[in-house]
Amino acid sequence: MAGSPEHTANASLYFEKNGLNVRLSYNYASSFIDMMNTGSRALDRYYDRVNYLDLNASYTWGKQQKITIYAEANNLLNQPLRYYQGERNRTMQVEFYGVKVNAGIKINL
Repeated sequence: MAGSPEHTANASLYFEKNGLNVRLSYNYASSFIDMMNTGSRALDRYYDRVNYLDLNASYTWGKQQKITIYAEANNLLNQPLRYYQGERNRTMQVEFYGVKVNAGIKINL
């Protein structure tokens, strides 16, 4: 089916103790057809397979006022967005977004 990968996999490791939470997540999706060409299968556009690795961590303390320090890091493998035409060695488009990091402090009053 166009727009749906044939194979997907997700796995997570999670640790929680005394206000500390850490999660490592992995996601995989096989390549899939993104756009079909009516004239030739060699001109079909495919979205290439992807492997994502993300890490999230937080630490919460306090009894009445809860304070949380958190950090998230996404796309640790620097997975590009990539399309190819017909065969994997015929790249149509490739974009690198790098690793995205978000961190901060939350206070619940």
